[in-house]
Amino acid sequence: MFGGGYDATWLFSVRSLAALLCVAFAVKMMDDFMDLRHDVELGVPSIAARLGEATLPYAMLLLALAALFDGKASLPLFAASYAVGMAFDLSRPLPSGLYGWQEAALALVAGAILAGPLEQLWALCVVAFVQCMDDVADREHDWLAGTNNLVRRFGLGEVSMAALALFAVAAWLRPFLTAGVVVAVACAEGILWRLTTGRPKTGVRPAQRGWAP
Repeated sequence: MFGGGYDATWLFSVRSLAALLCVAFAVKMMDDFMDLRHDVELGVPSIAARLGEATLPYAMLLLALAALFDGKASLPLFAASYAVGMAFDLSRPLPSGLYGWQEAALALVAGAILAGPLEQLWALCVVAFVQCMDDVADREHDWLAGTNNLVRRFGLGEVSMAALALFAVAAWLRPFLTAGVVVAVACAEGILWRLTTGRPKTGVRPAQRGWAP
């Protein structure tokens, strides 16, 4: 119908970007849902406070859409987000009966099996980069709120250098998808903040968690 010269590459790129955007929104919403009680106590605006119990179903719907758009990109991203979210709970027993590091390892192994080891490595690097940058940006607010923060534990220089190294590896493995994740995270943060507060996001904001739990 389209002739021998038709190139569908652009269609796959659009689907991948749509998947990244859905994952970014889903992870941010789930993160806010997990932190709802803490955020309410501190008076921090969040989309979970506005949506209430509907937050989790909406996040699950977005994850399902992401898998439909591009499962090979979205599944390892979600697995990496879960694993990175365990960074401060590696030795804590969880409801599953496993420790945090065990659940994190299982999530990464599942992602590697379903999407491939390189895809999972890329996802882990780019999600860890996002978390490092978020902790750098929120270091002062997290300090006042007593929230776990990588900068508080390891230092600003160390976390900044780690973020640069992680970004370099992620960009080397998947340059297009890495750029897409950065854009998707920025869009999710800005849009959800606008929906929550009714005003554009500025450089000054209350203490809150970032993209990864």
